[in-house]
Amino acid sequence: MNTAFFKTARSQDLEHALPLVRNDEQNPFEVMTSEKLAELPIVRERPFRCNHGDACNRGCRQNYRRTLMQQYDASMKKIATWHQELVCLLVAVVEAFVWRHDRDDLYKAKLKSEIKQMPQLVLEVADVLRAEIMVQEEEQIREILIDAVSETVGRLFSSFEDTLRSFRNNGIVGEITWLAGDVCKYNFHRARRIERKVAEKFEEHEETKIAGEFGGRTSTTYKVRMRVDEIGTLDVHEFHEHHLFNATRNTLPAFHVPRPHFVQKFVPVIPKWMYPHTFIVAGDMLRDDIHEREYHVGSRFEKCEVSRQILSVGYLASPAVVIGDFVLTGWSGKDL
Repeated sequence: MNTAFFKTARSQDLEHALPLVRNDEQNPFEVMTSEKLAELPIVRERPFRCNHGDACNRGCRQNYRRTLMQQYDASMKKIATWHQELVCLLVAVVEAFVWRHDRDDLYKAKLKSEIKQMPQLVLEVADVLRAEIMVQEEEQIREILIDAVSETVGRLFSSFEDTLRSFRNNGIVGEITWLAGDVCKYNFHRARRIERKVAEKFEEHEETKIAGEFGGRTSTTYKVRMRVDEIGTLDVHEFHEHHLFNATRNTLPAFHVPRPHFVQKFVPVIPKWMYPHTFIVAGDMLRDDIHEREYHVGSRFEKCEVSRQILSVGYLASPAVVIGDFVLTGWSGKDL
């Protein structure tokens, strides 16, 4: 356990921090759903109105229906953009979880493994585009399309929240608990892949080497002793828990809060429309606990010769019956 007492944050940082204002009853994912839904062109489209009388009524209705479909298409493109931004954010979360170290090949292998295992954020689109909706009145068509985008946006943010919950259950993201207005504790996770010698054993075998010209050679037999090292591939998972007092929430981008290089890369991946709901929590650290666990991933083996002992040296006859370039038969000392 590593414990740090009263690590005081820089006073100028705390001066810039926003007051701690939290509404624990508000789900930020539900709030973002409402905010993003209000931005969609189909939701902002006004109900059908025509002031040109019966003679122009049919043309106005046709144009309004075309406008509805254009606004619906533009809305779905916006939703697809948000989906892609959330996917990039989830990948960045995994990249921040996997710790880079001196072995770049092990880092890349671990990162690739984690990204491959991460749940996919699928965009489930409500399927309403059928000819049947066009037999409805204009206002009913508008309501059907608004309901469709509302369902799609709701599914997107609900799925995003479920994915983060899955990350938390699998030890990729952590959790914060507020004990008072300015007192909290939170945890986060890091992982790295390492290699280490985990076992060794010894093997012995005989090896014969033959030297000399055709017609007569010398054979030497050795007793060779080898050490076989088992090199284990291990995933080291770290669980960090920090206890803070004088804690404040700083709305992104919160440039005044010092941050390491990997966080400098991580924050810009967060969509700017999420900034009002995303914070950097800073304060005075009372305690810092770190717990490690190792998981065996695989092994490879390395052999190293320890000793070589001569057992015997002898003459090997290697005669042959030849005619010109043809060898009719041949034998060696082992045949005698």
